[in-house]
Amino acid sequence: MLPTFALAAQTALANEETRQEQVMAQRCLTFGLNKLRADNPGLHAKLQTARPNASTAVIERFDENIGSQHIATQVTANLETKQGASGEMMCLLENDKPLFVYFYNMDE
Repeated sequence: MLPTFALAAQTALANEETRQEQVMAQRCLTFGLNKLRADNPGLHAKLQTARPNASTAVIERFDENIGSQHIATQVTANLETKQGASGEMMCLLENDKPLFVYFYNMDE
C-alpha cells in the first residue's frame, strides 16, 4: 500500500508544480500584454488570444542581479493563439511579480 500512497503523493506534487507554472506563465503574459498595448499595438492585437502552453512552461529560481535589478525567477513558455499562431515568451520576476517580458519566435 505504501507504494500506491507514494505514487499518489508524487502525482499530487507534480500537478501542483504544473499549476504553479501555468499561473506564473499567465501572470507574465498578462503583464506583457499590458506593456504591449501602447508600445506595439500590432503584436498586442495578435497576442490577445494567446495562452501559455502548460506543458512547456518552466520556472527557474535563482538569486542574481542583472545590472542593479535583483531577479529571482525566470519563466519561459510557448504561446499559442486561437488562430494557430505560436511563439515563445521569457519573463523575469522579482518576488513572483513580473518585471520584464520578451516575446520571440512569433509566427508571422
